[in-house]
Amino acid sequence: MRTLLLTAFAGILLVAHPVKAQKKVAQLRLQLTLDSLYLTETKLYQLVATARVDTSRLAAERLLGRTIERDQRRVQALTTQYGFPTYAMVGQATSRRFGALVLRYNRLPEFQQQVQQLMAKEVKKDNADDITFATLTDVVELRAGRPQVYATQLAYQGDKGGLVVREPLLDPTKVNARRASLGLDPVETYLKKQKDKHQPKTK
Repeated sequence: MRTLLLTAFAGILLVAHPVKAQKKVAQLRLQLTLDSLYLTETKLYQLVATARVDTSRLAAERLLGRTIERDQRRVQALTTQYGFPTYAMVGQATSRRFGALVLRYNRLPEFQQQVQQLMAKEVKKDNADDITFATLTDVVELRAGRPQVYATQLAYQGDKGGLVVREPLLDPTKVNARRASLGLDPVETYLKKQKDKHQPKTK
């Protein structure tokens, strides 16, 4: 089964959110730093995806690898210094970009788990993004060998199996209730939307 990690794919897939009027942020310097890191990495992901020559793609991949190696240490240090960048601290868009950055840093599973735990407290206060929290939770749980909770992680099953929820999944009969608690669509709706976007093309 080939896993499709949707929200971390190419580092550029961010789910559309209704954006509230932005208030003055408490940590402007942190906001600017995180935005810069996110945009730089995203441009490199796009460069890799659009490279037409193998040598150009290889060079872009190497540059991306070095950039992520550098950035993940910096993001980890910023988290130690500031804690989780909440909506109040850096605004909604930047807080979500921070989550996207963390999802890219698969070589730092302990850091991802740390951020997930920090987010859990802020989600309850509507001070962090529900979708990012659900995705990060499932990434952390699956990597630890435990069932995912919110069914955000999908996989292609066989040649004709199509897109399915990656197993194992915690108590599938209650997954929609867990998703609803975070304001997420039912898993059937989520699957249909993602199949439309990611179904492999047949020759």
